[in-house]
Amino acid sequence: MIKFSWTFDWDARNLIECLCHLDPNERLGVTDGNLDPSGNAVREHRFLRSIDFWKLERRQLRVPHVPKIESNTDTTNFLYVDSDSDEEDVEGTQPFLATGALITKYASEPAFADW
Repeated sequence: MIKFSWTFDWDARNLIECLCHLDPNERLGVTDGNLDPSGNAVREHRFLRSIDFWKLERRQLRVPHVPKIESNTDTTNFLYVDSDSDEEDVEGTQPFLATGALITKYASEPAFADW
């Protein structure tokens, strides 16, 4: 079972729970044990309804936020996590977003060439 903060968006929570169902055959986008290659079940989820996937696939959407970065090693856009801490409760923290230096760092990698 996944724990969510009470402030976490209900539709986002529902999407994550549907994608992470313990039984793979019960996950969103799976019908009769087969993954729907179109992804329509996922695309039509309440949380994603406002996204124009046609424009997204063609990179025609404007990004909602462009982070400011000073260099390829700038990590100011990331949440600080104390790796020495044994504390597991992250309730009340801000979500971790892959932005800034991480994207810049890996943008030239062949695996991400078409992003």
